[in-house]
Amino acid sequence: MVTHDIIVIGGSAGSIEALRAIVGALPADLAASVLVVVHQPAYAESRLPAVLDRAGPLSVGRAENGQRLEAGRIYVGRPDFHLLLSAVDMQIRLSKGPKENRSRPAIDPLFRSAAVYHGPRVIGVLLSGLLDDGTAGLWAIKDQGGMAIVQEPSDAQWPDMPRSALENIPHLDYALPAGEIGPLLGRLSAEAAAARAQSVPAIMNAEAAMTALDARQVRQEDRPGEPSRYACPDCHGALFEIREGPILRYRCRTGHGYTFASLEEELRVQADAALWNALRSLGEYAALLSRSAEQAQASGNAQAASAKRTLKDAAQARVEALREVIEADPDDRTLERFADPEQGPSA
Repeated sequence: MVTHDIIVIGGSAGSIEALRAIVGALPADLAASVLVVVHQPAYAESRLPAVLDRAGPLSVGRAENGQRLEAGRIYVGRPDFHLLLSAVDMQIRLSKGPKENRSRPAIDPLFRSAAVYHGPRVIGVLLSGLLDDGTAGLWAIKDQGGMAIVQEPSDAQWPDMPRSALENIPHLDYALPAGEIGPLLGRLSAEAAAARAQSVPAIMNAEAAMTALDARQVRQEDRPGEPSRYACPDCHGALFEIREGPILRYRCRTGHGYTFASLEEELRVQADAALWNALRSLGEYAALLSRSAEQAQASGNAQAASAKRTLKDAAQARVEALREVIEADPDDRTLERFADPEQGPSA
């Protein structure tokens, strides 16, 4: 009997305590393998395996490339690598593939690879975090006959990610407090899984291959989705628009992937950086013109010194005008987020 023997869990800001609660409630004889991805910086060694190893009865370790899954073990994604399931049955694949939703590891690639290669055997669990990484991946799991569980938003420290899944995935299976998810996973893992009811969509297959850096897919001229009017913030190539039910996403030829919300956030960040870079450049230009005027005056060229001071004054006026634009920006959602007790720092 084929059971729900693959559990994939994704979280971001505020998810560690939820993970500890889930792992602490898993049965010692769990008949499933558990794979965990939490957003984390590329430059820091993760202590999450040790934290989770102390939380419950199951053995927890850092995922390794080519590792074969074993029931009753928890595999934690590594910083700066996507954690994927391989096309080779029950093997882990670590990939330096393009970032998705501004992250590596990201949640969607793990969920999507599980859906593509294991379909109805998969249970996906999405926990606390900002924006909406995990929604598209959980949609893929449901599309391929798996089960979808989210942390109840009112129980999550930062409810954006589970709320996004609830709003976009029809017939999501469970929305529960973290403390109730572990026992549920123990029960579900022993139940029979249905047969795969439909073939994997070509787009889903292609995206899984792109994230895994599959050479055959990289050489393909076609790209999933329809051309959009936007450029990729990472590599500046064309973005292609992908729609799955109500979910709107983007991916470029290189493979960088964005949900609508993560693309909006990245472009906001880049626009803000561009304004500050422009302010710095104009300020440096004004300062250099001032120095040039001094040099011209010292050499006895009063006409050139006057012309430089006129240019300096014009540049300085532009500096002040740009500073007013920055200070008057009505769309500073970062400040709003920190001021709102139901939001938090970026995932």
